[in-house]
Amino acid sequence: AGRVHITRGGKRLLRHRLHLEQAGITKEQWRGRWDASRWWITANGESGKSFGNETIRVSPEGVMEVDLPQALARLANVTIGGLTRYRFQAAVHFSYRQAEWLAQVRGDRTVAYTISFDQAKGRFYLDASLTPASPAPVPAYQELLADSAARTLAVDHNHGFLAPALLDRSGNPVGRLRPIPLVTENLSASTRDGHLRQAITQLLDLAEVSGASAITIEDLGFSEMRSTGRERYGSRRWFRKVVSGMPTAKFRDRLVAMASRRGIAVVGVPAAYSSIWGRQHWLAPLWAQHQQVSGHTAAAVVLGRRALGHSARRRPQASPGVTTPDRRIEAAGQPAGVESYHVECVGMAGTGGEGQSKLRRRQGSQQRGARPETATACLAEPRSGRTVGPDRVSLMGTQ
Repeated sequence: AGRVHITRGGKRLLRHRLHLEQAGITKEQWRGRWDASRWWITANGESGKSFGNETIRVSPEGVMEVDLPQALARLANVTIGGLTRYRFQAAVHFSYRQAEWLAQVRGDRTVAYTISFDQAKGRFYLDASLTPASPAPVPAYQELLADSAARTLAVDHNHGFLAPALLDRSGNPVGRLRPIPLVTENLSASTRDGHLRQAITQLLDLAEVSGASAITIEDLGFSEMRSTGRERYGSRRWFRKVVSGMPTAKFRDRLVAMASRRGIAVVGVPAAYSSIWGRQHWLAPLWAQHQQVSGHTAAAVVLGRRALGHSARRRPQASPGVTTPDRRIEAAGQPAGVESYHVECVGMAGTGGEGQSKLRRRQGSQQRGARPETATACLAEPRSGRTVGPDRVSLMGTQ
């Protein structure tokens, strides 16, 4: 029986060897790739050893040493305790998950290293494999509702981007967040997966920076819509293409897996009427002259309020002039209190009648019977009690 030579990537290399002209390489170039694919060294780590590996050792400062066998002892430049080692001059730096690797190395926990050679780039690469320590426990849903200081980061999943909104425990929006791009159309599977992971990483980083203990997503499956798309939506091919191209299931599964490593809970809520109620109840209050807010952000606010146990709509204020903390509603299951937005009037002597006031508003006319100070709402800075000029909006916050 003959000897069978197997190497990593052998199927692809064999296909190139049989079709050198189509691959655009010569026989010598192919031989270089074949040899490079076999030039790799791996060393399993040992728990309790210095920096988690005795054979290939990398310190937290990036100093790399390799334990040499007896046949290569002449190449050693470091001798410690009778062991011959070779120390590299170049420092090692991991750009991905650097913090987890440092925690593993400093704790002398197991780290496996693999040295490989890329013949196309002419470089050697060091890969580290590790099992991170137990992540922080993910809080339960009841614990989130019981925590008065808990925040949730609600996300409205759209075609091409994610619209986030940060809410406090009372269901009030906090701050302004930019959309996170998520382009997956007309891309290969590997590229689409990379974009998905990048968007989820940005979302988790945003949750950690903003102090959110949970991320709220809409429960989108589109399974029934995809199966009956042609019968229900007729010739609207563009809509069926958008629905089919949104990786909702992969986004949910990847988000749950990646969020659990950081101790962040993921809450799924129904997506019914979130866009309609968001535009109806939250688009106008969140709109500001210096910064526009889309309907997707308003829909994210509705999703976050559902996760916190509040209703989608804002409770109307009975007495606009009364903004004391005593008006805060803390009954379980009740909607959160509203924030009163007082808009300065332009071209008027007082605030006596509705017909005399002319408010600077974004669109449309003032509703019949609405008070001038609450008819049009534009959020400037949350919980700011100071008075500003006539062209800006001041917020006197209540819960």
